[in-house]
Amino acid sequence: MLTAPNEDHRPLYAAKDIVPFYLEHTPKIFPQQRYFFFCLCI
Repeated sequence: MLTAPNEDHRPLYAAKDIVPFYLEHTPKIFPQQRYFFFCLCI
C-alpha cells in the first residue's frame, strides 16, 4: 500500500491508512474457513 503511486508519483496511501484498511478488509482477504481448516491440520 505504501508503494502504490498516485498520479503525482506520490504514495497513494499514508501509513495511517493501513490499519483501518486491514481491519475493514481482513475477512475478505483471509476468509475464516481457511483458519478453521488450518487449525484442524495442526
